[in-house]
Amino acid sequence: AKPGTLSEIWPSLGSTDRHVRFAARIALEVLPVADWKDRALAETNATAGLQALLALARYGTAEDQLPLLQAVARWPLAGLPDEEFLTKLRVIEVSFARHGIPDAIRPRALEKLGAQFPATSVAKNRELVQLLVALDSPEVVAKALALRDAAPTQEEQMTYQVALRLAKSGWTPELRQRYFQWFNRPPSEDGGPTYPAGGNYFVARSVKHPPEFTQWFHDVGLEPGNGASFDNFLKNIRQEAFAKVPDAEKAPIAALIAGLPNPAPKKEPLRMLVKEWTTADLLPALGEVAKGRDFEHGKEMYREAQCGVCHRFQGAGGDGGPDLTGVGTRYSPTDVLKAITEPNTVISEQYQAVAFTLKNDSTVWGRLLGETPDAYEIMIDPLNRKTAKVLKVDVKDRAASPISPMPEGLLSSFQREEILDLLAYLLADGNPKAAAFKK
Repeated sequence: AKPGTLSEIWPSLGSTDRHVRFAARIALEVLPVADWKDRALAETNATAGLQALLALARYGTAEDQLPLLQAVARWPLAGLPDEEFLTKLRVIEVSFARHGIPDAIRPRALEKLGAQFPATSVAKNRELVQLLVALDSPEVVAKALALRDAAPTQEEQMTYQVALRLAKSGWTPELRQRYFQWFNRPPSEDGGPTYPAGGNYFVARSVKHPPEFTQWFHDVGLEPGNGASFDNFLKNIRQEAFAKVPDAEKAPIAALIAGLPNPAPKKEPLRMLVKEWTTADLLPALGEVAKGRDFEHGKEMYREAQCGVCHRFQGAGGDGGPDLTGVGTRYSPTDVLKAITEPNTVISEQYQAVAFTLKNDSTVWGRLLGETPDAYEIMIDPLNRKTAKVLKVDVKDRAASPISPMPEGLLSSFQREEILDLLAYLLADGNPKAAAFKK
C-alpha cells in the first residue's frame, strides 16, 4: 500500500483510539526518518509525541538517542495517564535495548524511574522492574521481592522472579536466600508465607491465576494448567540467576539449590494378573464411564498404572508420551480405550521409537532424544528414565519401530471397575466436579 503523507499521519498519532495510534505509528515508520525526526523531537502533545518518539527509538540511529531521551523527559511520569505512562517506559526500553544506556543519562534515569517504583499497577511494575534491573539500581531487589511476596497470582510472582534473575546490585545474603527459596517452596493456593525453622519466612509459589487466564481454559472445556515446559522454564530462570551470583557467594546458594525437594517415589503394591483385557472386552462397558464413578479411585488408578511417568496431565508428569490434559475433549471414549489396550495401532510420530540395527546384527530401540555428529541418544526405558548412546559408526540401519513405547497389557492387573474409574478420571480431565463423579 502507498504510505500516507506526513500531514495525513501525524494527527492520528494523538488519536484516542489505540488501534488508530498504532496504525499511524507504523505508517510513520515507513517514511524516511529524516522527514519526521525533528517534528517528533519537538512535539508537545504527550500522546502524539510519545508515539512519534517510539518510532524514532525503533528506527533512529545511536546519534538520535540522547536527543530522544531528552525529549521524552518533557512529560514527567507522575503526571501521565496509565497508557501514556506505559508508552513512555516503552520508548525508554526500546532506546536502551537498541543503543545501550548512556552514562550521562543513567543517574537521572535511576532517580526518576526509582521514584515511581513500586507503582500502582502490575503493568507499570512489570516494566519498571526490568528497567531498574538494567540500570543496576541498588534498591530494586528489595522492592521487587516485597512485591513478589505480596503478589496474589503465579503470573505476578513470576514477573519479579524473571526480572531479578539478571540483577547484579542490591543483594544481601538474606535477599539471595529469599529469592532462591521461592523455587524450593511447594506451590500453594494462597502463595502465602511458610515458616521454616527460625524467625524468617519464605513465600510459597502461588498456583492462582488471573480470572482471564482461567477463563481461556474453561472456554475450551479444560482446567487451567502451566503446560509441559513450565518446570524447565523455572529451572532455566534459577540457573540464569545462579550464574549471576559472585563466585565467593555461590556456596550457600548451591547448597540451597541442592536441597530442592525430590521425594522418593512411593513403592507400589504388587499387583497380580487379572485378565489380558482387550478392547472388545471393555467396549460394552464404556456407557458406565459417564456416571457413578469414583474420582479418588480413578486418580489412584492413574498413579498405580504409572501413567505420569511418561505422560503429563494437568501440568505434572513426564515427557515420554503425549500430554493427556484435555484428552476427553480431543478424543472419544472409544479412542482413549483403544490407545490403552492397543498401543501399537496408532503411534504418534513425535513419540515413535527408532530401531537401530547394529553391525553386529543386534538391535537397540528407543525414543530418539538427541543427536550429535558421532552418536544418537535414545530413551530405552521410559519407566526408569534410562538412556543409552548409540555410536553412529556402529549403526548398519535405522527405521521407525512398529512397537509403541507404551507397553501392551498395561491393564492386565486391573479389575474392571478400576479401569472404568481410570477412564472416567482421564476423560473428565481430572475434574472431581465432573458429571461422571456425581452420585
